[in-house]
Amino acid sequence: MTSVVASGEAVDLYLAALRSLHRAGVPFLVGGAYALERYTGICRDTKDLDVFVQPADCEVTLRAFRAAGFKAEVVFPHWLAKALTGNETIDIIFSSGNGCARVDEGWFEHAVADRVLDLPVRLVPPEEMIWSKAFIMERERYDGADIAHLLRARAATLDWARLLRRFGPLWPVLLSHLTLFFFVYPGHRHTVPARVMRESPPPPGARGGTDHGRRADGPALPGNAALPGPVPGGHRVLGLSRCPAGRRDDERGRHRRLDVGHRRAAPRRRPMTGEGRAVRCAALGDLHCGRVPADVLAGLLGRAGQEADVLLLCGDLTDRGLEDEARALARTITSVVRIPVVAVLGNHDYDAGQEAAVRGWLTDAGVRLLDGDSLEVAGIGFAGVKGFGGGFGDRALQPWGEAAIKRFVHEAVDEALKLESALAKLRTTERVVLLHYTPIEATAKGEPPEIFPFLGSSRLEEPLTRYPVSAVFHGHAHGGSPEGRTRVDTPVYNVALPLLQRLYPDRPPVRVVELRV
Repeated sequence: MTSVVASGEAVDLYLAALRSLHRAGVPFLVGGAYALERYTGICRDTKDLDVFVQPADCEVTLRAFRAAGFKAEVVFPHWLAKALTGNETIDIIFSSGNGCARVDEGWFEHAVADRVLDLPVRLVPPEEMIWSKAFIMERERYDGADIAHLLRARAATLDWARLLRRFGPLWPVLLSHLTLFFFVYPGHRHTVPARVMRESPPPPGARGGTDHGRRADGPALPGNAALPGPVPGGHRVLGLSRCPAGRRDDERGRHRRLDVGHRRAAPRRRPMTGEGRAVRCAALGDLHCGRVPADVLAGLLGRAGQEADVLLLCGDLTDRGLEDEARALARTITSVVRIPVVAVLGNHDYDAGQEAAVRGWLTDAGVRLLDGDSLEVAGIGFAGVKGFGGGFGDRALQPWGEAAIKRFVHEAVDEALKLESALAKLRTTERVVLLHYTPIEATAKGEPPEIFPFLGSSRLEEPLTRYPVSAVFHGHAHGGSPEGRTRVDTPVYNVALPLLQRLYPDRPPVRVVELRV
């Protein structure tokens, strides 16, 4: 199978790469455009070669490529490495970007023998190909079309039981792709076995079909009745209603009610003002307990607790990260604050290497510390991480060169992934994010430009564009600007205490934001 379109130079390099893996005895699978053509017959240009290995084999794979003259290194430590030479790239994939589709022995047990560039290889099984592609839903890339083509070509022969096991509790993702497939290829609906779509009792707490007493024989998508035909009621000209004039309002109202029911799992963000119960969030960061006297902090936190329903603390809660400093702050919070306290740690809280003790004292004082976690307070969902540096936009640090630089960048990537995971768990209408480092350059402005890379990272902004967020609070940039906005217009507030003291010389240096729930 060699009809995938690649330049002659690229073909030579891919052959050298595959031969180097054969010589090194590395178990690998070929995916991407080559596997897609094998399964669907669709030939397309390819800009790279996708090689899948188990995580334990990643390092030996990199050594094999380096020995063959490639520059090879890990780009994202949780899922991806790359081998480069000239303008050609080989992706070495051992998991998925969201960590759900990890390559394991099952991929190899069911691999398909074939030839790529006239070399004997094994291809990623179509089931695992669907599983890994199902989660690629970015603004710049969506693999739903590939899955629709794979289903059209292979649905009748897929190991559906294994595919369903792969998705597990994330079966709604598979359901979304099947729904799209039925719409795109209505004439091929019969190729998906009826048992896959048959209703079965939903797991505890899940919303599902109505006939909970009937079980499906064989695997099925939990809690989902059989889907309707691809065009209910037959085809009609768009814009012309089939309802009699007198029924249109009722029908529209019924459809709106159904739509509301389907959207409960991922509610749409409301405006920050308007109807609903008001919840006031008081936020500040960079308390630096130990440098700032305890009595000053007591007055500040006590006043904030009187003005708000929730108190948010955005890192650098201690000055040197000492246990004694944390103990003093915990006693202050216990004595003067009577509202829920949600917080993240900052870089100063790690300085002495006593962050575990810092966490312990603050947790014992009732502070809810977030580090890739989420929780709901007063009807508002809170997600938080410390964050990390790396810079912003086109000038952001990239994972190339020395290992120390790569570790620095990977730390920022890991913090962004933790934030995305925390946001994904929230089901509240209003979501608030706590950080220490800034996710946007706008709130760093005012500080010397030379230190921008140490104040935050635009990688932290990415999760904020994928989920509806009402407000973001951070500290760290003492000399920065008080507020800015993300690319999707979410407000970002810099609540570093020294900045707020300059901003509010005549009142308590606390940023209070009111949300409606």
